Amino acid sequence: MKSICILCESSKLAQANALAKTITGSEILKTPLSSKGKSPATHWFTYLKTTDEGFEQLLALQSLCTIEESNLKEFLKKQKLEVVETEESK
Repeated sequence: MKSICILCESSKLAQANALAKTITGSEILKTPLSSKGKSPATHWFTYLKTTDEGFEQLLALQSLCTIEESNLKEFLKKQKLEVVETEESK
């Protein structure tokens, strides 16, 4: 199993989630991010574990997203992004 981080700019979110839905059956980019963890979100993110085959399928998102096999905390630190605090996350 691979641990995968997928990051998308807000301007590409609808297109990336539509493509992700054709691959996974659902819109996977649901976590809002910004440089200071405050609204508005500038990026959207998901972290998942997948097989080698699943990873190969997700690579179709590379034209719209950054995809890396990485540790969640290290990836967000490298990207200089934080999860946007929402009412649901409080």
